[in-house]
Amino acid sequence: MKRVFALTVFLCSFFYLTCADAQIEASLVVKEDQFLPYEKLLVGVRVVNFSGNTLHLGRTDDWVEFSVESGKGRVVPKLDKVPMKKEFELPSAKRATRWVDVSPYFEMREPGKYTISATVIIEELQKKLSCEPVDVYIFNGARLWSQKFGVPASRLSDETGPVFRQYSLIKSRNMEDSKLYFKLTDVSGDEVYCVTPVCPMVSFSKPTVRISTNADLHILCQTGAKYFAYVVFNPAGDIVERTIYEYYFSRPVLTTDKEGNVIVKGGVHRPSDWDIKQTPPSVVSDQKGESQNNSKPGQIENKD
Repeated sequence: MKRVFALTVFLCSFFYLTCADAQIEASLVVKEDQFLPYEKLLVGVRVVNFSGNTLHLGRTDDWVEFSVESGKGRVVPKLDKVPMKKEFELPSAKRATRWVDVSPYFEMREPGKYTISATVIIEELQKKLSCEPVDVYIFNGARLWSQKFGVPASRLSDETGPVFRQYSLIKSRNMEDSKLYFKLTDVSGDEVYCVTPVCPMVSFSKPTVRISTNADLHILCQTGAKYFAYVVFNPAGDIVERTIYEYYFSRPVLTTDKEGNVIVKGGVHRPSDWDIKQTPPSVVSDQKGESQNNSKPGQIENKD
C-alpha cells in the first residue's frame, strides 16, 4: 500500500512539474540560415507565457545564455558577452521575441555549419529553459569589385583627420539564390565594419557602381528580367536610398548630372514597400552599418 501511495505521489509530482514547464516555452528562431562572414546574424529568443502571471524579462544580460558549436562539434570561442539587457514585461497568454545579432560575439568566420543553443532563465520563477538549437551556415563569397577611397573628415563625426575606407561588392556562393552584398572595411581589408545584403541578383547581372563626390556608393544591379535595384550606401555603411527601376523602353543606367550628382537615367521608377529614402545628414556617425531588414538587434516583437 505504501509503495502504491509513493508511486502515486511521484506520478502526481511528475505531472505537476511537466505542466509547470509547459506553462512557459522558450525557443530560438531565425529568418534566414545562410550568411556571409561578418554579416549580421539575427537570432530571436521567443518566450511564450501561459503561467497566469506577468513575467519581467531582460533585467540583465544573463537572462539568456548562448553557446555555439561548429559542425565538427567544437565549442566556438565566445568573444564577448551577448548584450541581452533590455527590460520588458510579458503578460500571460502572450509571446515575445527578443532579437539579437550574435555574429560579433562568437568566432564564426570560417565557412561551415554552426549550431546555436541558448538557455533562458526565468528569475522570478527560478526556472531554466533549454531552447531547441538552430543550425546556420556560413559561406564565402566572390568579390566582384572593390575600391579604396578617401572620406572627408567632415562627413564622419568621430574623425578629425583624413579617413580612408574600402568599398567592396561580394556575390554569394554556395547559397540557394545569388545575392549581392556590400562590404565596408579599412584600406587593408582586415578590419570589417559591416557586411550587408544589397539585393538578389540574376546570374548574368554585372552591377554598375559610382562613388559620388561626398563618398557615397551608388549601386545599380539587375534583379530580374526587367527589374533593377538602385541602392546607395554612405561611408558609415548605412543604406540612405533603396528603390526599384523597371526596364521600360530604355534600360536604367547610372550617370552624372550637370551638378555632378549621381543619378539613374532611363527606365521607370517603381515605388514599393522595399523603398528607403533618408535625408542624408552632413555628418554621419562612424559606426558599423545597420542591416536593413524587418528585425533589428535589440528589437522586441510582442504578439498574442
